[in-house]
Amino acid sequence: MEYVQITQVYGLFFGAGVLLHIFAFRVGEWDVSTTKLMRNFTLGTALLAAALVQVIPQKFPTALAALHTSFSLAVTLILGIYTSLAVYRAAFHRLNSFDGPWLARMTNLYITSRALKKLHLYSEVQELHAKYGDIVRIGPTELSINNPRAIVPIHSNRSPCTKGPWYGVLHPMYSLQLVRDKQEHARRRRAWDRGFASKGRDYEYRVANYTDQLLCQIESHKNKPFNIADWFNFYSFDVMGDLAFGKTFGMLEEGIKHYFMTSLHRDMQAIGSFSHMLWLFPIFKNTPILNADNKRFWKFVTAQVEERIKNPPDRPDVFSWVLEDYQALEHPTWQDTLNLYGDAYLIIVAGSDTTAASLTCLFFELAQKPDIYRRLREEVDGYFAENPGPEHSALAKLPYLQACVDEALRLHPPVPSGVQRMTPAEGIDVDGTFIPGNTIVQVPTYTMFRDERLFPSADEFIPERWTNRPDLAREPAAFVPFGTGKYSCVGKQLGLMEVRYCASQIVHRYDVALAPGQSAEAFVRGKKDGFTLSLPELEVVFKQREDAARAPLWCTLLSLLCRLGRSWRENNNSNISSIHNQHHRPRAFARAPPLPLTNSGGMASNGPNDAPTSSAATPGEGPPAKVPSEKEIARKLRKRELDRRAQRTARERTRNRIAELEAQVKELRKDDSTRLSACMEQLATVSKERDRLADTLKAIEQTIHDNVQPSAPRPVGKRSVASTTSTSLSDCRDLASASSATVLTVLPAHTAPAYAMGAPEAPSAVHFRGVHGFHSHGHVIGGVPNGMSTSSVHAPSSTSESQDLVEDVDVDVDVDVDNDDDDDDCLEGHDDPSVIVPPPEVPCDCLAVRTPAGPAPPRVNVWRAVNQVLAKRSRLSKESHAAEDATDEDIPVRVLLEGWDAVARSRPLSKLWRKLRRVDELCFHACPKTERLAILRTMHLLLQYHSDPTPQRYAKLPTWYLKRPSQAMPHSYAIDFFVWPGVRERFVFGQHHYCNNQFWELFGPNFHVLWPYEFRDAYKKSLVTGRYQISPMFEQRISDINSWTMGVDFFTRFPELIADIPAFHSISQSLTPTVASPPPLPQQASLSQLKERDENRPMLDQHEHEHDAAAATAGEPDSGDIVECSQPMQVYPHGMYSMAAPAFMEDFIPQGYDATMATASYGPLQGYF
Repeated sequence: MEYVQITQVYGLFFGAGVLLHIFAFRVGEWDVSTTKLMRNFTLGTALLAAALVQVIPQKFPTALAALHTSFSLAVTLILGIYTSLAVYRAAFHRLNSFDGPWLARMTNLYITSRALKKLHLYSEVQELHAKYGDIVRIGPTELSINNPRAIVPIHSNRSPCTKGPWYGVLHPMYSLQLVRDKQEHARRRRAWDRGFASKGRDYEYRVANYTDQLLCQIESHKNKPFNIADWFNFYSFDVMGDLAFGKTFGMLEEGIKHYFMTSLHRDMQAIGSFSHMLWLFPIFKNTPILNADNKRFWKFVTAQVEERIKNPPDRPDVFSWVLEDYQALEHPTWQDTLNLYGDAYLIIVAGSDTTAASLTCLFFELAQKPDIYRRLREEVDGYFAENPGPEHSALAKLPYLQACVDEALRLHPPVPSGVQRMTPAEGIDVDGTFIPGNTIVQVPTYTMFRDERLFPSADEFIPERWTNRPDLAREPAAFVPFGTGKYSCVGKQLGLMEVRYCASQIVHRYDVALAPGQSAEAFVRGKKDGFTLSLPELEVVFKQREDAARAPLWCTLLSLLCRLGRSWRENNNSNISSIHNQHHRPRAFARAPPLPLTNSGGMASNGPNDAPTSSAATPGEGPPAKVPSEKEIARKLRKRELDRRAQRTARERTRNRIAELEAQVKELRKDDSTRLSACMEQLATVSKERDRLADTLKAIEQTIHDNVQPSAPRPVGKRSVASTTSTSLSDCRDLASASSATVLTVLPAHTAPAYAMGAPEAPSAVHFRGVHGFHSHGHVIGGVPNGMSTSSVHAPSSTSESQDLVEDVDVDVDVDVDNDDDDDDCLEGHDDPSVIVPPPEVPCDCLAVRTPAGPAPPRVNVWRAVNQVLAKRSRLSKESHAAEDATDEDIPVRVLLEGWDAVARSRPLSKLWRKLRRVDELCFHACPKTERLAILRTMHLLLQYHSDPTPQRYAKLPTWYLKRPSQAMPHSYAIDFFVWPGVRERFVFGQHHYCNNQFWELFGPNFHVLWPYEFRDAYKKSLVTGRYQISPMFEQRISDINSWTMGVDFFTRFPELIADIPAFHSISQSLTPTVASPPPLPQQASLSQLKERDENRPMLDQHEHEHDAAAATAGEPDSGDIVECSQPMQVYPHGMYSMAAPAFMEDFIPQGYDATMATASYGPLQGYF
């Protein structure tokens, strides 16, 4: 009887599920309510369990038993819902009469799986139509209709259809595109129509401005592969950023993808892939881990909108009209504010991706059709022969240009899969076929545009089908790339303006062809359907047209205007600096870089910044200087403009950072008392946790001390070869947990703790006794970093796992006992309070590089070798410092002219230069001379400061060598020598991503210092002393962080570093007349040759022993060896490596540091942020 009662209860819940489906879920839309349904299901289950405990306590004595039963009943309810759903869709659904895959009628997983297969949903739908006919059921409630006669009943102004469920994808935010109510859409559409209609002439000026910038980039990259997919995106995003936020994204100037564009493309790809499973999006947006990027993106959009509201532009833009409509509301609600953010987002999305895709696909087709390209050029040349410059109203009347644009849009529609509509409850008739009500329908744009019945030779690019071949376009009404009806694209004319401006001028100036290695098939395969068309890279080569005559008058006038504008900016540079110092944030519109211009005689006047070269002839002495060629003048002008752009970018970043910090200060001041109390509570909790961990570690220490037998220390002589001690991971864990005394007795003698280096011990800096002693600067003194428990070190869960790990990786402790550098650490002996004492650094603990099994020795890990060389810092006497200062510029120049061996034979190298020699041979032997000179100069300055940390030496350092706040954390000493502050911060938190030889193999060949002259111009020789000196102009160049760049191949492997390192634009470094070059110097030795030489240099070792003995006689004790860090670095997520806070830098300015003098000598903190 009890069994019957239980069965009846489960049957009731199953029946309730069936009824819920029939009367609730079968009608209506539930996609945006996913999270609410999940919360209600959980709450209902809990309430049912509570009711069972209260009503039937004898059968459910515990809450766990009641919860188990209530969960089983809830699952039965869901089973009833889905059973009813499956039966209804398989046998009784109103769309069962339409053909299509059987799985498509049961679930949307079918069409989603096909969309995810190649991300080519448009081609998958085309295949379904070829198999099942013009009307295909692609989902349980969705039909795809490939019929031009469906456009009027579905999309026209007279259509009764409404927008489908897809338009709730950003719920609760609804931009104009996502509004489904017809009356609400009509009201909001009026503001957009005014914005795009009444100010067309003003927009044309801005489009022309950004088109000139794009043409300048093409000019600087002509005759080389040029990725037009990226650059057309830069162009369209900068235009729409100006019209939406009142300022450009700066991508055309910098040539770097902006965060907004990359995030937008990623989000659009997700929307396109899961557009048929909208119930997933509320889950993604409300799950804390999954919604981090989405929150960050919308926070950026919100900040831009708020800034745009506070600082209206001088010239109205599209957003001005949308904002005016919002501000006209008497009491705007939070929903109205969300919709305003959505409209700002829509302005950029609607006018950027579609325009960039249209331009890219247009030139993809033109690059393969030289005959069509020639006919188009004839029409464009005829236009420019009669008109002084491009004008949109006139360009719109060029029939063949418009035909080429239309044909590109037909073959590559920007929205290839079409858009959703929902039929009314009474249904509609499409060409004699009745479509039931409440059915999702869409017309597949790509499939219809390539239908042979409508467009014969549909897969071929034939612009004549829109001019004199109407037989190739049998249904012109089917061509609706911008949509039709009340929901058509409001920015159609603006998009066509951008396409016509770019296409006409590029065709007029250049020949175009696909770059070598770029195949048309790879481009077609790489296209992706993310609602809008997403394109892969497309490399083309623009060449100056062979029949190019004299530049037209409008081009010459444009160049003159660019020059006048540049002169005005140079004359007002002081005013710009004053505005920058007052933290003013103007919304400067991007200006087009000047076009290269020469007068009729081929001469060009040098600007005030032109630098003389060593080969320039003085007046009255010898023959006159060679007249610079036109190509050299153009290259110099482009280089100068790039430098100015970098400075403007640095100033803009500084202003943005200041604004961000000001906003944070305001936020912190809102509720100081509440935040303070919360922080105090958190501090108390952390203190208790720390005490508990300290007790645990003390117990572990005692246990190890009682059970581990210490081994006798191994004696180490004054000189020995590099030794390796291999230990298992379990041994490493034991050693990490042992006390300081135990570590000293268990480890070999050459792995003494870090305080043997001479770092002063401060009792107040030790947070708890035992294994974890810490220096006041936050660096490790023989343990793991402060605040990190030993549990953060990976420990295998089983013995077998530990054995597997030991077989794969040997944990080596390699110490190259090189006693010529084992001197006293510079931290001792400084009693003067004005002396800045740098904290001790933690050497790298990267594992040796793995090699295939066999007798071959493993490769040298360059990172570890460099870190071991640099970490042994030395203290020099006053006499040594005086000698070091006298030759600090002479030695690096001689090294690059004569080689290290010749310089070492001519004079004994100091300790600092011996270190730099080893680093140069390991890392930078593949770099050109200019780059090596810059590296040796800057590294030597930092080594000098570390050996003699005084304010005078501190002031000599470039401003970007100021320490970041993160450098107070434990890290490898070699990190401090990297030029870029962002790279140093990234390496502090995630060094072990880059501790491999692949990093250095890419670093050397791709590293470039922007020096636009010959190497001989970087130095000069004193006629009095005979020593070389580095030219002041080269010193100024290397003090600017924007001169330190990396090539694009480096960013292909490490794309995350592009935010921290300027990109190299492949501009030739030589701008001086060609002269006879000296005979080539011998190339630097390879790593294998260096290793062989190190093993066979007894004479050099003897010399170094004598030098060390002399130093010992002079009273300089040895500093001991270094303990390598065994604590793995914590890798933090991308995005935390933000720009440094200027306000924090006051904590790092040393006593006695003259900031005014440093600024006058090295310039402001440009490029630091």
